[in-house]
Amino acid sequence: MGRLGPLTSMALGRSPYDDVVMGQGEGDPRAPLQMYDERGRPVNPETKRVNKDIIRSHNEVMLVIGVVESENSIEDMRAEQLRRYEHERHDDSVGRDLDSAARICQLGGVWGLAGLRHRILLYKEYSHIPFSRLFQVERQTQSPTSLWLHGLPTFVVSNCRTHLLPASASPWVPSWKFFVPFTDASVIAPCAPPTSLNPRSIVGWLGRIGWGMAPFIGYWAVSNFFPIARNVLYEVLYDMMPAPSNPEQSRPSGTPVPNSGAAADHTTEVRSATPSGRPDATAPATATPTAAAAPSRPRSHPRRSRTANTEDFSSDDEATEEVVSATLISFDVENNPENPDPTNDNNIPPGVWSAELRPNPGNDSPTGRDGDDGPGARRRALAPVYRDNVLTQLPAKLATSILVRRLASLMLAPVEASALRSVAWSWCRTRGMSTAGLWEPVWLWPFVAGGGFVGFRLDFRAGFSLGSFCNFMGVELVHFMLDACLWSVFSLAASSHMMSGEEWERALKETESTEQQ
Repeated sequence: MGRLGPLTSMALGRSPYDDVVMGQGEGDPRAPLQMYDERGRPVNPETKRVNKDIIRSHNEVMLVIGVVESENSIEDMRAEQLRRYEHERHDDSVGRDLDSAARICQLGGVWGLAGLRHRILLYKEYSHIPFSRLFQVERQTQSPTSLWLHGLPTFVVSNCRTHLLPASASPWVPSWKFFVPFTDASVIAPCAPPTSLNPRSIVGWLGRIGWGMAPFIGYWAVSNFFPIARNVLYEVLYDMMPAPSNPEQSRPSGTPVPNSGAAADHTTEVRSATPSGRPDATAPATATPTAAAAPSRPRSHPRRSRTANTEDFSSDDEATEEVVSATLISFDVENNPENPDPTNDNNIPPGVWSAELRPNPGNDSPTGRDGDDGPGARRRALAPVYRDNVLTQLPAKLATSILVRRLASLMLAPVEASALRSVAWSWCRTRGMSTAGLWEPVWLWPFVAGGGFVGFRLDFRAGFSLGSFCNFMGVELVHFMLDACLWSVFSLAASSHMMSGEEWERALKETESTEQQ
């Protein structure tokens, strides 16, 4: 008889002696959808909106009846926003100008080294020249025009496709026959027509055409692969650079996340910001699975699961409600006559009071923003805030671009050398020139044909020698040093143009005073 109550409860549903396990049971489809923020706390956007409207209406009524006066008028706020906008636009304009100038200097300032680099990859004679005498030999054997403008005509021709320069604007551009395959001036040699129209003769003729075009197709493919490799390396290296960031701009917007809990394996993605303040676009979203559904007795009250980010979780005392941006007006009211007598308090006439507007410390303090006074708010309060625009990002972007170019040049040097040598061999053979002084292309470097288990053997010196390798690395080092000097110059120029908000306002005042005079 003593267990009649528990047995009845067990027959009807859950026993009162069983523990309440959150996350199990089927959700009620008729129940209202519960919203959660990024920390797993239940929120109601409609309630927040109503609270904001009430506070805003309260403040507007107080302003209209003249009880209080706004510290900053609408005109002052608009003027302040306009000054910030002008400052941001000025920094972006200066940053874009410096970035364009840096790219031009980076491309054209060291053009001669690109031609020297190609000659080292192409000709065998450069493997016998020590690096200490390399530039001296170049000055003796090459004219200044050929030394510093080598390869510029092909660059001009490539820009003719974008209609930046007309084809007849420079004598360096070859004739129109150069761009027509199978002509006497084209780099693709003409092939003899098939002797007959049988399939074997036609297939052989097409094979000769494809073999003649293969070096140029390979060089075109390698040239188009360079931008892809640079973009991939740029995304990786830029995240490692000490670039300015603004945590307030990169922190999550706090949009409520719906969580129905109908499925047992339901997961909720929790997005977070990187410690540096920049949003981690490449990091996968963290998924927190709920408890697995287990066979159990029917529940009289179905429960819904909830997932939360436990990395930045605080207690219920710290998880206060979000404080709206509108400020509640409070007063310090005291008896304050016009001529007070400190020796005699009876001199204060009755009914004379003064009210002083007191700022709300909840919105001014760094821990009172968005009602988050936990560890996350303290970390955001201690995180430095920088001006994040084109001008302040210029040093990091320019350094990343320099490192990406040099890394891509080193990583793709064997493939680039093979493509360049294939074009040179095809050019020399079609015109009856000797190829004894050219390196042979090795497309599968460091694997070469001959020997080995599958017909290939490993040879890191294939297509190179120790002398050519040292000269190539020396030219790359000189190129990197010149790029580093270029980065220093433009970083100093960017730093000299950076101004804080106070300096910008001071400069505007000086400009206005000068114009008035």
